[in-house]
Amino acid sequence: MERVGQGFDLFVSKNTLKKGYVKPERKTDRRQQVQLGVSDDAFFRTVFNTLNPGGLFLIYNISPKQADKGGYNPQADGRSPFTREQYERAGFQVIAIDQNDDSAVRSMVRALGWDKTSSGEVTDLSQSIFALYTIVRRP
Repeated sequence: MERVGQGFDLFVSKNTLKKGYVKPERKTDRRQQVQLGVSDDAFFRTVFNTLNPGGLFLIYNISPKQADKGGYNPQADGRSPFTREQYERAGFQVIAIDQNDDSAVRSMVRALGWDKTSSGEVTDLSQSIFALYTIVRRP
């Protein structure tokens, strides 16, 4: 008998597991944070056990431009909140950490027409939208 929450080939987090939300580098309003409610080790154990052998854990974060002049916008810090060492210690094989995917996300934004202002002007996406992904595998 299989338990609920196990037996998956893919576990995806999109725009939730951002460093700026989970482990911000600066003091951040608690309302802008994601509280996992468990230790990192417990979180990794749960994700690891959710996946079948060979299963993938993907973190995909789309982010706006970081604040100018030394400010800090947690939403814009789309890096993985976890280190390579943490993934490996949990038993995962690291495929990529904080891999740049700006080109793909900008293509998507253009295809959806989100790059146009209400007056129809095209926005310079190279300075406004960014994407990073992290992917690890359960052996």
